[in-house]
Amino acid sequence: MLRKYLADAYTSETKCESELRRFAATGNDEDVQSTFASHADETKAHAVQLREHYAKLYTDTELNSGPVSLFDLAFPPLANAANSGPAVPEEITLQNLLMAYTVETGEIAMYETLAALATAAGDAETELLARKLQSDERRAADKIWHFISTRAKLAFNMLTVSEVDPAVDTKMADDRIVQ
Repeated sequence: MLRKYLADAYTSETKCESELRRFAATGNDEDVQSTFASHADETKAHAVQLREHYAKLYTDTELNSGPVSLFDLAFPPLANAANSGPAVPEEITLQNLLMAYTVETGEIAMYETLAALATAAGDAETELLARKLQSDERRAADKIWHFISTRAKLAFNMLTVSEVDPAVDTKMADDRIVQ
């Protein structure tokens, strides 16, 4: 069972890296894109750590998580929601933030599960790795969360430009100002 969850974590990290790189390449918000790109690099490192750990535990080096990984369960409904119609760049950025936050919190839960399974199996090394990666995912989710409120306001203002006073504040004081 532990083998399957390690493989699922690896698959989730590799798929998440790909999505984060796609998010980093879309939109017009440099701060958000930079956050996505930075976390994509961290996510790639997570996949490497999981692959190496898996190889230490098991003789087969192929990480097959089965027909459906935890990541596959999370992304299809989100991807369908994000592709529901034309959007302004600010709305695309907001949708990417929502998808990324949802996946990050899912990964937090995934690593909680992996840590609990490792504890039950008496595998302290896997538990330690799961806790470290979980902590990284929690930090990434917090960074993404920071952007959601302000980018929701920006998207709203752009989508209702003819209806809303453009003087409505859309950025927090500690955030960059969009001209």
